[in-house]
Amino acid sequence: MLRFKPEANAETRATVVAGLRGLPSHVPTIRGWTVGENAGVNPDAFDVVLVGEFDDVEGYVAYRDHPFHVEFIRTHTKPNTADRASIQFELDDA
Repeated sequence: MLRFKPEANAETRATVVAGLRGLPSHVPTIRGWTVGENAGVNPDAFDVVLVGEFDDVEGYVAYRDHPFHVEFIRTHTKPNTADRASIQFELDDA
């Protein structure tokens, strides 16, 4: 989840969201990918959430360390976000 900095304008926000949505076309280990923007229902909620699915931990690590992803974070995400929260978990086979 990401919370934009107050100074991130609408164009900047749209660029970040579009870039996040485009990551699967650059990172082959992504199996499922959903990017959602805050619907504005609750105050103080994060601005963007993404849920990624990978075959295994190795697939996630390949995504995490992929040069395109790393560069996108460096040039778009980090400069424009005030807060970030993440979690990685494994689904039960049941």
